[in-house]
Amino acid sequence: MSTTAQRILEAVQGDHDTISKLAGAIARNDAGAVQALLQARGVTVSDDEVSAVVRGATSGDAMACTCTCTCT
Repeated sequence: MSTTAQRILEAVQGDHDTISKLAGAIARNDAGAVQALLQARGVTVSDDEVSAVVRGATSGDAMACTCTCTCT
């Protein structure tokens, strides 16, 4: 996982509302909205980093995936 992807994952992990908004912004190829959402979470990303994330996501490449499961 890239450093950018790790920073993004750490910023939004556990915040379902932000994850949904971020996914929508990426799906719309709205780099400005992606940057604004991340900046609101304290993560500054360059235009190149946002472009790479959007390109990767819209080309079908997985940026990052985590799953936590507790079985009892």
